[in-house]
Amino acid sequence: MYYLRFAFIFFPFGLTFAARHHVILTFDHSVNLTYELRNYQVVTSSQGEEINSYRVTIESPLSQNTLIQELSQIATVAEANQKAKIREMMGAGQVDSRSIVMLDDDHDAPDPDWIRERDNDERPDPSIYGQDWLDRIRVDKAWPHSTGQGVVVAVLDTGIDMNHEYLRDNISPWGIDFVDEDYDPSEERRGIDTNGNGVLDEGWGHGTHVAGIIKTVAPDVILLPIRIADSDGHAELFDIVEGIAYATMMGVDIINLSMSIDKPSPILQDWLAYAQALNITIVTSAGNNNLNEVKYPGNVRGVITVTSIGEDLVKSPFANYAYDVSVAAQGENVLSTAPGNRYIYRSGTSMAAPIVAGQAAIILQLVPYASRWYVEDRILWTAKPIYHVNAFQHWDKLGTGYADVWNAITVENLKK
Repeated sequence: MYYLRFAFIFFPFGLTFAARHHVILTFDHSVNLTYELRNYQVVTSSQGEEINSYRVTIESPLSQNTLIQELSQIATVAEANQKAKIREMMGAGQVDSRSIVMLDDDHDAPDPDWIRERDNDERPDPSIYGQDWLDRIRVDKAWPHSTGQGVVVAVLDTGIDMNHEYLRDNISPWGIDFVDEDYDPSEERRGIDTNGNGVLDEGWGHGTHVAGIIKTVAPDVILLPIRIADSDGHAELFDIVEGIAYATMMGVDIINLSMSIDKPSPILQDWLAYAQALNITIVTSAGNNNLNEVKYPGNVRGVITVTSIGEDLVKSPFANYAYDVSVAAQGENVLSTAPGNRYIYRSGTSMAAPIVAGQAAIILQLVPYASRWYVEDRILWTAKPIYHVNAFQHWDKLGTGYADVWNAITVENLKK
């Protein structure tokens, strides 16, 4: 998906219809960008803070592909600055008009005091620790042995409510915002309708919800907020790459990325490979179009791609399924944090992925120097089968089963 702005350029023989193209240029050496692009109508340009690449907007009568082919003669790599989107649930119309959006399936946010009275006060935090899916993954049996302490998970998303009562003690002070280009990765409501569907700020709160799920599974994990998406849940490929680069520089153990782009990207592929070479476990979500496919980077080898199931272990109606899916976790009606010390239900494969990111943190506390392949193997090959309850067209495209935290660390417990 590309956003084009059209204009007219004056040439000696009259007017020429031009479009505004957004591209990424990567060089393997220092350059004077103004000189290199002297023959083009450059509207804006900026250099990445963490990467040796430039985000450039060029007004040109050339097609996108032709322009990129030309620019490839100048840059080491030239590609479109694709627009990415959070892999949120499908029904964008289910929006609450109050201060919290996307109260999925018409669920209202439960009163936290009611939850505290209902739950066992001995749990790590009683505000959201009463959900059935937590019992299913048997995480309570794992907590005496590991709570994710000391493990850093980068949350590349819409930001996090830095002052939320449930999250603030787990948030690293080294977060960053690549949308506004500052060091405050807080959730922001901006009145943006990036995708033109008539709904404002539909992605707001997504990152906070994802962060809450990770902490729910791994109560002592360290959360590094990296804001790469606006309040409408949309991001540029350039910012995603900068977010991954920053995460590698900060030495994180896990990256949770619930984003998709339409086409493979050379620059994203390079940074994913670099992160993997540093033994960083990358977790992403399968998408919510009920399609037999997983978009990039969910189909990259070594990325743990998570699809969604319900309480009955059946594939969620919205969840994508494919041979690229690694594992499944509950993504329906998951209660987690929302901006403003609130708690809401959301649905989507974006809710399933952070469960597995939390599981990875549990494993890594027990085996701190484990390779990413080890972490992936523990998650995938200790999952519980779900093929027997799923339709024939789905049963072999939902990964190895549903993630079971206790099952994944049992051998590690025997070693301790």
